[in-house]
Amino acid sequence: MRGLLGKACWRARWVSHQHGWRWLALALLSSTPMTLLAAATPTEATPHAVTVQIEGIDGEPLAAARTALSLVSYQSRKSIGAARLERLLGLVPKQIADALEVFGYYHATAQTTVTPRAGDSTLVQIQVDRGAPVRVAMLGLKIEG
Repeated sequence: MRGLLGKACWRARWVSHQHGWRWLALALLSSTPMTLLAAATPTEATPHAVTVQIEGIDGEPLAAARTALSLVSYQSRKSIGAARLERLLGLVPKQIADALEVFGYYHATAQTTVTPRAGDSTLVQIQVDRGAPVRVAMLGLKIEG
């Protein structure tokens, strides 16, 4: 082990002298064993169970929104990591908007609030604003042939 660390220190001095400090970290990482690298890598935050509440819509639009949300499928799992939760939260506004277009709401918006709860549980509240529905005022139909 001492040989590896000595080699890493020598390499770091040479790289920082020859190429500047930006390459120093790369030189250190390339010459250290992977076990040391894995031990130094920060881990994801503690996984939590997720509960999803959707407010602002009801009936068929609510059912469509729940079906469209990727996040809802994680409610049945025991836990979800912080990085995955963050990624899924980023998808919520588009998934809600797409689900409500079927009902004529083309300007729907959704805001999420994440609240840690007792134990290993996280509450995700989604506040939906449907916006005004698009109404068809006139329809022109021409049949030929």
